[in-house]
This record gives sequence, C-alpha cells and structure tokens, in this order.
Amino acid sequence: MVKYLIFFIVLAFLLVIFALQNATPVIIQFISWKYEGSIAVVILSSFTLGAITGLIFMLLPKRKHKEEPIGQAEKEEKKDKIIQDFDLEVD
Repeated sequence: MVKYLIFFIVLAFLLVIFALQNATPVIIQFISWKYEGSIAVVILSSFTLGAITGLIFMLLPKRKHKEEPIGQAEKEEKKDKIIQDFDLEVD
C-alpha cells in the first residue's frame, strides 16, 4: 500500500514539473470548435483520451466462432480419423 502511495506521489510530482515546463499556450481548432490552453494540458488530455479508447477496445467482447458440443459418437469418429491419418503418414 505504501509503495503505491509513494509511486503516485512521485508521478504527481513529475506531472506538475511537466506542466510547469510546458506552459506555452497553444490553440487547437477542429471544425468550428476552438480551444486555447497550455501544451501540457493538450498532451496529457490526448494521452488520457488515447488510453481510455485503447481500454474500451481491449475490453470489448471479441467475436469468436464457438464450436458446438460434439456427441460421443462424433468424438470417436474424429479420433479414428486422426489415427488413420497418422497411420497412413507413418507407412
């Protein structure tokens, strides 16, 4: 618990230093929307938005083809076919 607290305090300290050193104002324009703020805010918000987008796509359910349950007879047939194929290759 203390390790995490120290980690987040150091991380917050580094973010404050980053923000202070990158206080240059920039203008972001997108269609009719306009934002003016420090370059540090723009960089950190872009990073945060990208991380959130990545997490959302990572957590989305992946579509996989689910194999239907196979009956005992079908399992035996598949097993016999594999054995026959293996026997033919060995000869």
